[in-house]
Amino acid sequence: RLEAGETSSLSNSDITTEVVVRSALEGDELACSVLDEAASYLGMGVANIISILNPQVVVLGGGLMNAGEYLLERIRQETKLWAQPLAAEQCRIELTRLGDDAGLLGAARLVFLSQNK
Repeated sequence: RLEAGETSSLSNSDITTEVVVRSALEGDELACSVLDEAASYLGMGVANIISILNPQVVVLGGGLMNAGEYLLERIRQETKLWAQPLAAEQCRIELTRLGDDAGLLGAARLVFLSQNK
């Protein structure tokens, strides 16, 4: 979209998740639009997981989720549109408290559990 001429504080050379999130939180319209689109697709994906597996909680993390409540609330709204209503009502969608280390800590826990069998 930058190459198509849309104006933004972003530049083609330094686009990372962190840069887009920071720009969106600072009010950059293109960055906000990109995050809104990502939230829409993530919400659909989470809705599918909720509808199929009926979990009590879905925990989201990673660089994109550094947008925090900005993105989380949009994902929750999108999920309500697409998920099976009863399952969606009974499921919480939360941010990980482990930040970017969630995957590493989860892998370490699996190794620890497998050695203690």
